[in-house]
Amino acid sequence: MTLEEVRLEIDKIDSQIIGLLSERSRFVAAAGKLKKDEQGVRDPKRVEQVIESVKLKAVEVGLDPRIAEEVYRTIIGCFVRKEIKEFTERSPHIYDAAPSDAAELLELQKLAFYQQGVLYGDFTLPPLVQTREELILDFKTHAFLKATYEGKIVGSVRGCVEGNTCHISRLIVHPDHQNKGIGKSLMRAIEEKFRNVRRYELFTGHKSEKNLALYGTLGYRPFKEKLEGNSVTLICMEKIHGRTAT
Repeated sequence: MTLEEVRLEIDKIDSQIIGLLSERSRFVAAAGKLKKDEQGVRDPKRVEQVIESVKLKAVEVGLDPRIAEEVYRTIIGCFVRKEIKEFTERSPHIYDAAPSDAAELLELQKLAFYQQGVLYGDFTLPPLVQTREELILDFKTHAFLKATYEGKIVGSVRGCVEGNTCHISRLIVHPDHQNKGIGKSLMRAIEEKFRNVRRYELFTGHKSEKNLALYGTLGYRPFKEKLEGNSVTLICMEKIHGRTAT
């Protein structure tokens, strides 16, 4: 076999490798759409599982496993960077909201709290009966944040400061965008906005198990209860920040 013939065979194999990499890329993209956060994209445990698997397969076919590992770490690194870029681009972004957002925020608020109305059998909950004018007035006393995706507001939260306490309220996420980490991101953003306070305080209904679980994972602990209307017991929660306001 001549050198030219050897090179032709190598070229054929390279074409097959490129085709398989393209196919792998499509499956990686499909997996990326199912991941909820950047940590899920990186997933170092999964990376090591893949590396160990290809090293074993390399030994089976007579390939130096060190070569297999080096090649696959490069391949995985490239795909992870691509996934992170795409994940960042499709993830909602958080900005300060303005009174001009009031109509869209109110529509989202009523949509997000509708299930709370169902849960408590009460559609007179304050978030469900608030008017656009009342919401606009809230901008005078509260800082509003919004999470946007493809030009639409898909989440929001607001906060105000009294003394050394930041009162956080009306955390809302569009039903189609829940369980994607948006609520956590909004909470962290509002805490960062008021990072100089001593403590954070919020409340949620006693039946709102998902909310209670979310706030619990963020370090909030119940400290009192109070009745709102005839249907809802509010669980008041606090988180000590550890800094003195400046």
